[in-house]
This record gives sequence, C-alpha cells and structure tokens, in this order.
Amino acid sequence: MMLKDRFKTARKRRGLSQQEVADGIGVAQNAIAKIESGETKQPRKIEDIAAFLGVTSQWLLFGNGPNHLSTSTELSADNIVTVDSGQFVSVPVYESHLAAGTGAYTDNDVVITYKPVLKETLDRFHIPHNAATIATVSGDSMESTLQDKDVILINSSASIPTSGKIYAFEFDGDLRVKRFNKRLDGSWLITSDNPDKNIYRDEVLSSHNIDQLRIIGQVVTIVERNLL
Repeated sequence: MMLKDRFKTARKRRGLSQQEVADGIGVAQNAIAKIESGETKQPRKIEDIAAFLGVTSQWLLFGNGPNHLSTSTELSADNIVTVDSGQFVSVPVYESHLAAGTGAYTDNDVVITYKPVLKETLDRFHIPHNAATIATVSGDSMESTLQDKDVILINSSASIPTSGKIYAFEFDGDLRVKRFNKRLDGSWLITSDNPDKNIYRDEVLSSHNIDQLRIIGQVVTIVERNLL
C-alpha cells in the first residue's frame, strides 16, 4: 500500500469523511483529497493527520510499525496534539462493549485504538485528560438516552456514584451501563431508562455485594451515534 491507500484505510476505519478530517486538522477539504488521490505524497501536517486518525506517522508515511497508536502509551500531556482548529486529546477506545441490557462478559479491558477528542470538550465536562475513555453501548435498555452501538465518553475519575447519573460499571464479570439512584436506606437502585420494566427491571445494590462492583466511570456524553 501507498500513503494514499493507508490514509484512506485509516479514515474509513474511523468513519470520517474527507471534510471531517479537514475540519479536524484545520485545512481545506481539497488538501485532504489530494492526499487520498496520491497527488500529495508528503503532507506538511502529517503528525496532526496521523494523530487525528489514531495512527502513527511512521505507518501512515512508510507503512512501518503498528497501524494504530500504541496501547501501552500512557495518556499524559504528551498525548495532546495541537492543531490549527484547537487542541485534541488522544482518548483510548476500549474493545469491550458496555451492555445496556443483561450484561456482557469480558476477561480484561483492551484498548483497540485512540480517538481525538477536543480538549475543550473534556474541560467542559470536567474530565481530567488522563481519565477520559471511550466505549460502545450494546443493547437497548438505556433507550432513549443511549441507543445500541452509541459510542460514549466516560470520565473514569468519577468512581464514586452520584445519584441520578449514568455509570459504566463491572459487576460479577459483567460490563454494564445503567443509571444509579440512591435510596433512603443507603442502598443503590440500578435502573434502565427504557420504560419497559417487564424486560428491564430495576435492581438493588445492597451493602453485602458492594465489593463486587467496579465503577468504570460516569457516562458524560455521546461521541458517535449510528443513524443507519
């Protein structure tokens, strides 16, 4: 593959149009079209382009090394990429889907790629840059708030639940996303936003099983929604 082929592969893998890439790095759409057609062989903003697409510049230019950002890279100030249109943070995207239903089992959390998110978005939701994560919803128990295959932004620093908020969590091997409501007796009511309570019944988290619960973080917003 040539640069133009690797660029197109990375762009489509992220589900981005040429215009979206152009807007993301602050260039004209025509500049992106020239890269993808092969007319431009050494883009001036190769580092910004690679970071926005979640790949390494070495792979994009020469096909060397992995075709995604290293999963072992610790998210830090070094992961903030400055481009003309603002600052982006490379946020890890996890392979595991969060079940908005009965739960989806996972053995471990695996980062499959990184997605650029505007620094101002993280700041608006008060998310520390090294605490932002992204995952995908599976199931319809949280409709209409969250739909199946929604890609959501999670604040992993919010590990203590606040009543009324939505959290991603692991309980007894299941990864799930639900709304937490605190009861007068100190226990938590774990609820689905889907009004069909015959299928999606409320659950109570009492003190004797609290140790089995691992809060992954608070769900703060939807990053992508599949409209098809």
